[in-house]
Formats: sequence, C-alpha cells, structure tokens
Amino acid sequence: MALVGASAVGYSYYAGKNHKFSVKFHQEGVLYRHGKFVKILAAGEHKYFGSGYELVKVDKRSAQMVIQPQEIFTQDLISIKVSGIIQYKVVDAQKFNELSEQPLMVVYSLVQIALRDAVSELSLDEINVNRKQIVRQAMLNLGDRSLEVGVEVTEISVRDLIFPNEIKSAYHDTVCAQKRSLAKLESARGEVAAARAMANASKQYAQNPEMMQLRYLDVLQSAADSMGNTFVIKGLDEDSKILNLK
Repeated sequence: MALVGASAVGYSYYAGKNHKFSVKFHQEGVLYRHGKFVKILAAGEHKYFGSGYELVKVDKRSAQMVIQPQEIFTQDLISIKVSGIIQYKVVDAQKFNELSEQPLMVVYSLVQIALRDAVSELSLDEINVNRKQIVRQAMLNLGDRSLEVGVEVTEISVRDLIFPNEIKSAYHDTVCAQKRSLAKLESARGEVAAARAMANASKQYAQNPEMMQLRYLDVLQSAADSMGNTFVIKGLDEDSKILNLK
C-alpha cells in the first residue's frame, strides 16, 4: 500500500509528578493515565500533576492515499484494472488511536471494496463515457464506514483505468470508423451546398443579365494575375469578341 501524507501518531510518556505536554497546531492529543482515556487535548501547552500520564498525538491535517490498481469485472464481465487516490482526514483522534492497530489499512480496504463494487455495477461503455460515475457510486458504497476508525474520506478520484489490449483496439477501430463517417457526411453536405449555390446563381443570372456582365468583369480582373490566357466574350450585341491577355 502506498501512503502519501499519512497521519502521524506520536507518543509521550511521563512518570514524574509535574508534566508539561506540547500539542502542535495541526495535532490533537489523546491523553491517558495508567492506560485509561482522560481527555482530548487541543493545540497548545498543557500541564498535569501526578504519575502515569501518556499522550498520543494525532495529525489532523488532510492527507492522500493511493489505491493501487486492482483487477475488476464490469457489469458486462469485462476485466479492467482500476487505481485511485483518496483524500482523508482524522476527525476522531480517540477512535483513530484505539479501535484499530492499523486504521489507515482499514480505510484502504474499505475504499478498495467500494471501488470494486462501483465498477461491477457499471458497463464498460458507461465507464468509458464518464468515469465520474465510478467516483459517485464508490462514495455512496463507502458511506460513513470509515468514521468507525475516526477517519473521514472526503474525496475519491479514479487515477487510472487500464483496459485489455483487445478492448483498446476495438475502441480505436470504432472511433476511427465514426470519424471517417463524419468526414464523408461533411463532404456530402459541402457538395450539396455548392450545388445549391450554383443553382441559385444560375437562376439569378437568368433573371438579371446585367449580373452576368459584372461576372465577366470579375473574371477579367482575376485573370490579370495570370497572363497569357485567351478569352472569348459575347457582349450584349451578340458579337463574339476575342480578348488576348499577354
């Protein structure tokens, strides 16, 4: 199990009569006397008189834990590997210290099971379209069970989804086929639009002969950039005229 920023637990034991305990700003102290719980100490300096005191310091800062990849079957029985990252913090220092020898291992196992159950309830297509569905379902599956050891899981994130090579190849082929179909569709739409534009232009030229004359002038202007062309132009008097551009 990989832990990042795991909550630290420190111990201080005093057998004398006068005790001074120091708890840092990010900690809570769980105070015991002769093995029995006394109270939770907040950040600051604390003095106690007597013998047999023991102080356990618990880090209350938010931290991360990495959930290593695990192989899980989806709802449609496709095997994939899923890894995750969780954000957590200790919210009950006494429970964290007393109810489990390894409270973070308990949290790790609970999240691992919650992720496994979430993936098994979804199909491969649902997971591929929106992996956040795994996160939502995993949080629902986890509920408040981590609070039993004094830890609150504030967020679960999917780190990696690893598909079998056959599935990756199938998705690649599907996406390529979809893109080719879209390209053909766009090309066909462009041809239809061009044909419609030509039909409209022909209709306008037929109804307005003057527009054709203006079009002649546009062609001549464009041809000026490319010399050596010969154009046959029929004017309004129906006489053929030849214009050489050299």
